[in-house]
Amino acid sequence: MESSFETEAKANIAARSSLWRGADTRLGVDSTMRLARREIGAALHSPSVYLMVTLACLVAAVLVRSYLDFVANNGTLVLADPLKTPLLIAVLVMSGYLGLLAAAGLAGARERGTMEVLFYGPVHAPAYVGGKLIGHLITYVLAVAALAVFLATAAFLTGIPLSANALLFLVASTIPAASMITLGLWLGALAGRIRPALALTTLVSVIFLAIDAGKQIAARQPGDTLLGSAAGLLSALAALVGWISPYSYFWRAQDALVLGNGVEALVAIGVALVYAGLLTVLAVITLRARGVYRWRE
Repeated sequence: MESSFETEAKANIAARSSLWRGADTRLGVDSTMRLARREIGAALHSPSVYLMVTLACLVAAVLVRSYLDFVANNGTLVLADPLKTPLLIAVLVMSGYLGLLAAAGLAGARERGTMEVLFYGPVHAPAYVGGKLIGHLITYVLAVAALAVFLATAAFLTGIPLSANALLFLVASTIPAASMITLGLWLGALAGRIRPALALTTLVSVIFLAIDAGKQIAARQPGDTLLGSAAGLLSALAALVGWISPYSYFWRAQDALVLGNGVEALVAIGVALVYAGLLTVLAVITLRARGVYRWRE
């Protein structure tokens, strides 16, 4: 039988271990939130984010203007939701930019040695990736709020209705945007340097967009043409890529909301949330495998 001293000693060790685990958790959460606030502050003090929002609004304005010109020349309304395409493209521009920013930010911190310094303190891979994700996601929410104000102003000035589905899509787009940001974080951790991270993220984004655009274009071509005959292959490839492309979740959610299919929209958002979680785990694993030391390449 164990003596009372041994039992008490084991109980004390277990209690101290529990306290240490609790302290580590609190430090990790505190580090995550501090990193998130740092990302938000850097974004708000950087002109690039304001340029991103301006570019998204300009793209939306050009599309709205082209629609108004069409109506003026033909005298007919042909779209039930004219702001659908401008809204989608503006959201894709902002999320794509934040994906690049996430990749460059993580790779740049490693390349400059900033990450190494942070990891000497109470910072670990999950806290670092989580802080980056939260910071960029809040930046996206702020950008979406600015976009909503712009679209509401455009709707008021032009008489084009801003539907409730459009506003719901803005809210729902936060989850697919998170998957785009986590994709950038993972690719940034994989590349390890700024230029390769930017090149890799840009290449992956272009491939995703090109496959879907190619499918849409090929579907409109005659079957006896080269592009028309490849429609089936491109459609199958797009269906496969649709599960790993953050952009596909934007389109699925918007199409479901436009059709009034709330269940399908929730499914698309739920799958995007799972996908973002998987990419977050991959980013943490990759960061641990690659290390945080800039001289270990």
